Amino acid sequence: MRWVLALCLLVLAARGASASTGVVVVGDEQLRQQLANELATWLQHHGHEVRVDALDKDGIATIANCLLIDDLACASGVVNSRSQAHDVVYAQIRQKEHSIALDVYWLVKGHEALAERRACEDCTPDLLTGTVDSIMTALAGSEVAINGRLSIDSKPRGLTVVIDERVVGVTPLARDLATGKHHVVLVDGTERVGERVVAIQPTETAEITITAHKTVEASRVPGTVALGLGITAIAVGGVMYALSPTDDGSHYMYRDYRPPAIGIGIGGVAVTVAGVLLLMHEGHTSSVPLATIDSHGGTLGWAHAF
Repeated sequence: MRWVLALCLLVLAARGASASTGVVVVGDEQLRQQLANELATWLQHHGHEVRVDALDKDGIATIANCLLIDDLACASGVVNSRSQAHDVVYAQIRQKEHSIALDVYWLVKGHEALAERRACEDCTPDLLTGTVDSIMTALAGSEVAINGRLSIDSKPRGLTVVIDERVVGVTPLARDLATGKHHVVLVDGTERVGERVVAIQPTETAEITITAHKTVEASRVPGTVALGLGITAIAVGGVMYALSPTDDGSHYMYRDYRPPAIGIGIGGVAVTVAGVLLLMHEGHTSSVPLATIDSHGGTLGWAHAF
């Protein structure tokens, strides 16, 4: 049983290492903790699991010696062989007269190291936060392969996928994404029918399925009202036309309702067509209005396809 427990612990440790990012800060003692907090906050906000014990003291000292001679390959080798995390953000902070100098390295297993150097002039806590964000954003946008993968499907399929405000394809699809949080939106035509925020971990594949939810928009109201008014006008015109008396000579005067009935009917047809076009613009429907006129009166209703 002991060897089974040990094996489970090794598997869990391997999973933690593959999905976590180590943070190491060296330099000015009064500023190290503040910088470490800023880096950890940025990483967590972008979907990383942060580890402060990714490297032991000897490993940290070895990286410091590598960087002293500007040997990035040497520093990467230490992370490849000794890090308990998938990647390490290693930062050096130095206090100068009126500024703080920051050297930040992103060391990812199996890849070349990335480096950014910035100065924070007349540095306040807010300015330091902005400088850290600028450095980390630049490093995260580099070509280093710290990406994960997103596999997305939808119900129904064939919906347009928009990730971080960019159209990327139609479901189902798979796409490599930078680690961190991404906003995924499903679009059907011009209608947003689903969305999700997804956290991408390095070297891992996130699989999601989003069920589309159609909404009835208020813009269908004008079409519905126009359709109702048009059908009503057609019906009124038809009744007036049918009830218009026939001049058979039995009465001195006859009121002919047919001209206004024809006008009302034509107006009703125009309004009905406008209503149908408005509804078709907002969505497909299997129901259509039905109106008939004959010598015995009119019929008003709906025809529906089953």
